[in-house]
Amino acid sequence: MTNYGIALLAAVAMRKEPAERSEMGSQLLFGEIYRVLAEEENWIRISSCYDQYEGWISRRQHSMLTDTGYEKMMQLSRRILPVKFAEVVPEYAPAFTIVAGSELHGFNKAHRNITIEDKPYKISGDPGEIRDQDAKGLLKTAMQFLNTPYLWGGRSMFGCDCSGFVQTVFKIHGIYLPRDASQQSGFGNSINSLEDSCPGDLAFFMNEEQIVHHVGIILSPSEIIHCSGFVRIDPLTAKGIFSVREKQYTHQYFFIRRILPSIQLQ
Repeated sequence: MTNYGIALLAAVAMRKEPAERSEMGSQLLFGEIYRVLAEEENWIRISSCYDQYEGWISRRQHSMLTDTGYEKMMQLSRRILPVKFAEVVPEYAPAFTIVAGSELHGFNKAHRNITIEDKPYKISGDPGEIRDQDAKGLLKTAMQFLNTPYLWGGRSMFGCDCSGFVQTVFKIHGIYLPRDASQQSGFGNSINSLEDSCPGDLAFFMNEEQIVHHVGIILSPSEIIHCSGFVRIDPLTAKGIFSVREKQYTHQYFFIRRILPSIQLQ
């Protein structure tokens, strides 16, 4: 059994069970490394090295990393793609598009390429780099996702769910969050009320059993950007999210957490 692998497609579906019809729980984005936990004939159970999320991927989408290759990758600097899309050109293969949140290990700015298992991958243009962790930069990144369609288990601009959207936006700014909204709700510092919130804070919403089931990024005490049907901006009150499109409250307010180390709009 191989020990590690790396996603070499724009997005690789991670399924709950080893079957094409099984629910997709999450995705791997290009360049994300994973640990192999078990293997079946056509399926491989993996754990993402980024957020430890576990699931099954198709063997046809598995790209093995040797132990030596894994050690080399871990020693390289990691650049997170901050722009909507970039083009990757593998040696002797057709170009394809990758999305924001993808990982470029050991990016060579002079040659605009990366190397994986001694194979070069050219990156078209300059993918840029984001190091700031202030609210202004984070909200600018979040706005790139506007109108991205909802996709259960999705983490990219091809489709995302509420927590996948939040996780990827924060990842681009070098801030780790776990995969699911219920897990994310345990991070950061508690904020007393909506009036005390700042741009970049996370607002969580509950179902009838008072369990966290939705999350979004606060733009102001009266607005939120979140993924419900698609990534959108809606009014926010102490009661919850009011959908302008549906003309009703769709999510019941629960609480707020502050994740950003800086909350100043610089």
